[in-house]
Amino acid sequence: MRLLHTSDWHVGKVLKGQNRLDEQIKALGQIVEVARDEKPDLVIVAGDLYDGCLIVDFESLALRVIDLDSYRRGPSTNDMGRMFGSLVGSSEENVRRAIAIAESVAPAILWVDEIDKAFAGSQSSGGTDGGTAARVFGTFLTWLSEKNAPVFVVATANEISQLPPELLRKGRFDEIFFVDLPSPAERSEVLRIHLARRGREAGAFDLSALVEASHDFSGAEIEEAVISALYDAFSSRQELETHHVLSALQETVPLARTMDEQINRLRQWADGRARNASVPRIVREPSRERRVEL
Repeated sequence: MRLLHTSDWHVGKVLKGQNRLDEQIKALGQIVEVARDEKPDLVIVAGDLYDGCLIVDFESLALRVIDLDSYRRGPSTNDMGRMFGSLVGSSEENVRRAIAIAESVAPAILWVDEIDKAFAGSQSSGGTDGGTAARVFGTFLTWLSEKNAPVFVVATANEISQLPPELLRKGRFDEIFFVDLPSPAERSEVLRIHLARRGREAGAFDLSALVEASHDFSGAEIEEAVISALYDAFSSRQELETHHVLSALQETVPLARTMDEQINRLRQWADGRARNASVPRIVREPSRERRVEL
């Protein structure tokens, strides 16, 4: 791993009555250029931030070091839950700062994870949190509509039906994709990826048997089955083989079976309302059988 480590910084500290922030920002910009040329795996900017510094400007330059080319090196994740603060007005300021940073590192991909959890209560915000969630939501909506910086926004949601309709219109989010459970070909690729990540050759395993045994499994559940199989193989002092993974898959009850009704409800909602992210899906009719628990 190649590291780029700076000396200790005291950003914002006044030295002999003179603010050196402009000089430090210029020096940090030079670090950006060095990082672009050398392409290190990790950049460490050590030091302290003092009250006199423009934190947004400094963070923007620091993010340029980390995210030199977002379109090639992956998205920046924004946890909307961290936008909400305890002080009056801090939540609105946090989201404006996050927007400013995202625009300063453009072109960039901004990934908003679990957006349904962040904005699900915005419509009742006036009676629950004094309207804070509604104001944060409004700021985010305005930015989505009026932004000029090349920031490509991607959001994930499990319960998209809980989102306010004004968030989903064209011009804010241009398309809605439904990501269903992986197909057999996709499950085979998922198995190849997770076996390779753990130093195993996929060709040494019976992938067709593993794909068949992982029907209705999500990618995360397949990964956890591979990890569980590794523990079982290590416990028995054996090298990982197909039967270890098969056993782990057979012992796992996938969420698609545990929450069958909810998964089918999502599929039925997405039919005609969202584009399919991969292959055409089969929308199963709701089961007429009723489960009675005593």
